[in-house]
Amino acid sequence: MAALIAANVLDPATARVRELIGARTATKDEADALRLRPGVSVLTAERVTQDGEAQPVELLHRVANARRIRFQTNDLPLKSL
Repeated sequence: MAALIAANVLDPATARVRELIGARTATKDEADALRLRPGVSVLTAERVTQDGEAQPVELLHRVANARRIRFQTNDLPLKSL
C-alpha cells in the first residue's frame, strides 16, 4: 500500500479498506503448501483497498494455518455518523 501512496495512486485521506476474515477447511493445494493434514482449518483474509472514487486498487488474499497465526488490526479511524 505504501507504494500506491508514494506513486500518488492512493490518497490515505480518502482511501477505504474492506476486509473479510473467516475460517474454513483447507483445499488440497493449500494443505499441501502449508504442510497440513487434510481437513484442517485455515484462517482466510481478503482485503480490498479502494481509492477515493471507490475503484479497487489492491487485493490481498491470505490463507494461513489457524494454529500458527492471528490477524490484528490497530488504529482504525472511526468515521462520524
